[in-house]
Amino acid sequence: MRTRVLALVVGLLQCAGAGASLLPRGTAMVYDDSTGLTWAVSPPASAMTFSAAQEWVAGLVVDGIGGWRLPDVVDLNTPGCDPGYAQPPYYRSADCGYIGAMDGASELSRLLYGTLGNRVLSSLVNTGPFTAIPSGFAWLGRRHPATTSTTLTVEGWWIGGSDSFAWGLALNDGLQGPAHVESLGYAWAVRTGDVAAVAEPAPAWLMGAGLFTVAWRLRRAGGAPPARRHGWAALAPESKSKTGRTPWWNVMGRP
Repeated sequence: MRTRVLALVVGLLQCAGAGASLLPRGTAMVYDDSTGLTWAVSPPASAMTFSAAQEWVAGLVVDGIGGWRLPDVVDLNTPGCDPGYAQPPYYRSADCGYIGAMDGASELSRLLYGTLGNRVLSSLVNTGPFTAIPSGFAWLGRRHPATTSTTLTVEGWWIGGSDSFAWGLALNDGLQGPAHVESLGYAWAVRTGDVAAVAEPAPAWLMGAGLFTVAWRLRRAGGAPPARRHGWAALAPESKSKTGRTPWWNVMGRP
């Protein structure tokens, strides 16, 4: 646990250096206040198909919190990748190619190339608090029509029209585009909003420490319980209760 917390803190300090705005939420989540999204720190180690990724993220619970999904992408202009996507030098159109954190970028692309400050067409240098980022590509939560005739997939294929594709993001260079739904990609869980408002129960040791502190303060004040000091003598007998047991404030050391 200490190692995990230390890794999270170091990662957040790296983000601060990049002008990022990631705030820790426990040891397994971070909140990006520039986008209003909460991210799971560790994606699963195993790649899976698009349908399996959707099922996995829908059933995910992190520190008792559900409501997770795959990162979304806004399909701008014409459906699928625009024809200009195939043009050099960056193979970039409105919503396909190496677009980093510009308009049309997916939520995951904005995290990696906006908040974390990485550069497209290169490997990830700053991973922040995120651990065990795999190679390959990550699924985005939307189907891709792949209607154009020269579309480059995140697996490195050139394809024609098909309805068997979903959006993906290559984790080695930032390419955003289609991926075949039966290919094996990674699921990265995100959640809309901040989970900080979800209250966590106090640990048992903290409650015990609070009770001990109350008893100690009473003893320092003269040993009388609150009822006694307010004149409710019937509720606070001097030595023995009606059951014959010694009151708790006497047990704590009252003479």
